[in-house]
Amino acid sequence: MSAKNESNATLPLVGHRCQCPACGEYFNHEYGFEKHRVGKFKAGHRRCLTVGEMVTKGFSKNLKGFWITEATSAARIASARQGHSRSGAAEG
Repeated sequence: MSAKNESNATLPLVGHRCQCPACGEYFNHEYGFEKHRVGKFKAGHRRCLTVGEMVTKGFSKNLKGFWITEATSAARIASARQGHSRSGAAEG
């Protein structure tokens, strides 16, 4: 099955990255993958969010082409800020 990636390139799946077998979208973490699947856990009742639905719910693609969630983005920014303040303290 070919992935629905804009560049049609296969992205590396390392760490927590994954690709949805149903829609072919790539996710930077299992959390985003799980959030993009909606509906009841009953045969034929689960589906993938559309790209528009993901964007509306705060998903975005990172520079490498993986979908990330707003929560992932916020955590990354907080982590970067914390690391920056630590490095500033060590230098001063």
